[in-house]
Amino acid sequence: MGGLAVKLRNKTFAAFLGFIVLPLLALGVAAYLLLQSTIAKKYGEQTELTLRAVGSNVASVFKEANALSDTFYSIFMMRTPVIDMQNASSMLEVYESERNLRSILLSYPSLQSVSFYQLDGGMIGVDLDRKQRVAFSDLSQDPLYREAHELNGFPLWLGPYENKRLSGGGDVLTQLRMVRDFNTLTVKGTMLLQLHMDDLRQLFRSYDKGGGNRHRFLLVDPLGTVIFDNDEALIGKPLPFAAGPEPYTSRVMPFDNVRSLVSVYRLELDALGVKGWSVVSIASWKHLSGETNVLMGWVAAVTFGCVVFALLFNMLFVNRIIRLLLRVVQSMRSVERGDFLVRVPVRGRDETSFLANGFNRLVERVEKLLSDVKREQDRKNKAEFMLLQAQIKPHFLYNTLESINALAMQNEGRKVSQMVVRLGNMLRLSIHQQEEIRLRQEIDHLKNYLDIQMYRFEDLFDYTIDAPGELMDCTVQKLTLQPLVENAIQHGFDGIAYRGKLNIAVAEENGRIAITVSDNGVGIPAERLARFRYHSQQAGGDKEAASMAVHCGEGGGLGVNNVADRIRIHYGDAYGLFICSAPGQGTTIKCTIPKQPQQAEMEAGA
Repeated sequence: MGGLAVKLRNKTFAAFLGFIVLPLLALGVAAYLLLQSTIAKKYGEQTELTLRAVGSNVASVFKEANALSDTFYSIFMMRTPVIDMQNASSMLEVYESERNLRSILLSYPSLQSVSFYQLDGGMIGVDLDRKQRVAFSDLSQDPLYREAHELNGFPLWLGPYENKRLSGGGDVLTQLRMVRDFNTLTVKGTMLLQLHMDDLRQLFRSYDKGGGNRHRFLLVDPLGTVIFDNDEALIGKPLPFAAGPEPYTSRVMPFDNVRSLVSVYRLELDALGVKGWSVVSIASWKHLSGETNVLMGWVAAVTFGCVVFALLFNMLFVNRIIRLLLRVVQSMRSVERGDFLVRVPVRGRDETSFLANGFNRLVERVEKLLSDVKREQDRKNKAEFMLLQAQIKPHFLYNTLESINALAMQNEGRKVSQMVVRLGNMLRLSIHQQEEIRLRQEIDHLKNYLDIQMYRFEDLFDYTIDAPGELMDCTVQKLTLQPLVENAIQHGFDGIAYRGKLNIAVAEENGRIAITVSDNGVGIPAERLARFRYHSQQAGGDKEAASMAVHCGEGGGLGVNNVADRIRIHYGDAYGLFICSAPGQGTTIKCTIPKQPQQAEMEAGA
């Protein structure tokens, strides 16, 4: 009996080791490795979304900077005095221009200096930091001077360390831009604009919630030099590792002798004049996996308790533990498949409850993180929509004021009065609080715009509008049709020797509203038409798409593409613009939107 007991004891111990202890150890190791891999993957995905949001905010900073640059560009384009050091009248005019520039600079704290260099070396400019400005001889010999002129007025941005001769070695952003004469379109000179890094610092400071070395952001220029470091240790130094050519990479690697999750995202800012910049996120792996290590400690403690109780008690207790572990594994697999509603029931107050509670808290945290990411993406889409709408509003105002000015110069007082009335009606609609209005209001707005243009271009074109009454109470985004008609007048009828015809037709097609804007103008060449941005993902950072936007829009190239983007963001990818055109055959733009009857709230607001 003693020998049999030993054999049974040995067999039981061997079976316990083979079927319980070893599988539990293997499960613990597999769970640890799986959680480590999941953490790297999930935080990598979350970091990508964060860096995309950072990239969007960086783009907003440069969009505002470009808008400010446009102000100075317009000043230098239209009112730059002739610089003659020997002529007192000329120097007085230069002094007055610099005084006006200084008043503008003082209104924008981020601006440091602005200078205009004529082709003969003459210079007008203001530097609030009273630093020595770049000499024209240094500027004209720099390769970036020729590159800026080849961009034909498109801005070229430089980081603080990309060209120390132009930035003066200071911590500033520098923009070069060719300036043409407003009347003759000949090249007048070059504008050099410098801004402090304060806006970018404030932007990254809002994302630095961890502090210390737990979460760190770097901004890197095309040469691999660190432009910004919220820890300030690497500013002006080369990036310690190769970034790689991929748009986004994320890997666990040592950084400053600390194991970290390093993510690199290439910013797509070519359309704003910024080339090759990247943003780098460094998160301490110890900080990311801290809760996992605690959880795995609890798992190990519970596993050890299960082994002890299995030896002291009977197989029923062991089976209970096994059933619990199997339930946890099954729940983990459900979570992997995307079911975040699964929970492990907590029974009793022993060690197994800690395992169940830890798993449930982990699932709840992951679900909360994903919900936060989705909410952030929704906010981003809403911000993008509001930005696109804000971009399109100044277009019609600029051209209308130009028309009024032209009539005023001709002493056409009655026509000026009529145009001001129509302009008032248009502005009343543009400041309307609701983003969607009735089609009837949009048509009235379009008629006001066309009447204004008819005053200015009396013999240029005729127009017709065909809109069925049963569709006039359907809703449409405000300022949808005017940019399309404006594009036809500004570009389709430019240089024609015959009277243009413009037709706007509204019809219902398969439950949708189709609005067609047709003209008999000069048409669009095939190669330019092929680059029209039907979807936003085709436009990100694409230089040819940006070039197409310049020709298809009004003034700054924002009209037609903005209408397409607004429709896509608001109604979805199933709706948008379609263009049919050929040189000498005119252009037809078809806009499709869902048929949405007017709501009671909109009727009350109207």
